[in-house]
Amino acid sequence: MEEVLSKLIPEGFLTLPQAANPVAVALYGGIADRGAVRLLRERGFDLADGAVFDEAVHVLWAAVESGKLQCFAVGPKGKGPLKLSADVVKGIPVLRSPRGGTLIFLRPSNPNFKAFIEWFGRDLTNVSIVFRETEITRLARKQLQARRRKRVAVGKGRTGRPSRQAQVKKVIEEVVGRKKWSSTQSIKALTGEVNRLGEWMDPVSDETVQRALESLYMETKDRRFERLTRVGHPRAAS
Repeated sequence: MEEVLSKLIPEGFLTLPQAANPVAVALYGGIADRGAVRLLRERGFDLADGAVFDEAVHVLWAAVESGKLQCFAVGPKGKGPLKLSADVVKGIPVLRSPRGGTLIFLRPSNPNFKAFIEWFGRDLTNVSIVFRETEITRLARKQLQARRRKRVAVGKGRTGRPSRQAQVKKVIEEVVGRKKWSSTQSIKALTGEVNRLGEWMDPVSDETVQRALESLYMETKDRRFERLTRVGHPRAAS
């Protein structure tokens, strides 16, 4: 399967997992793995740190949405790499999720569906999202430079693993992408979905989910994460 996929990817391009790897190294290279990850590896499991991968994917899509990185779609029947705008990326369900990165959830009702069908044919299961290798290398270097500047600014302070807020935001994106929750519903309902979908040592609280949702909206300005607030209340009611 990997051999077939490699033949579909044009030279000089990387798939989403391939692109996330150098970014993850730039973000957390040299930092010891979490205890749970080390323990599983010692038991013979070949696995990566999911939280680090999720953070790297988040950085990739943030760069796409800010115009600093261009992504493309490629497929066996395509006319060549199809450039995807940030608006198109936002309009494809689950595409930006670390567990997504495909067009399999794109439906005929989606305004982008027709364009993809015309370009790749009706079977979108073999369409891959890719990035230019040179741009990924540049992005990874910028992340590493930013990390070094931060280290200088705080002295010898310890750089930690991705915060729970970062992980909660990834799960919220996935929940919303799967249309399991909308901004007309309560925070309590969203918290329930986040706890069902995420892998947590302890359940996350309504307050944690609310802060993550507000942060997502501030970062992306995506209306799917916007909730009305009560007059006189700093946050949306749950």
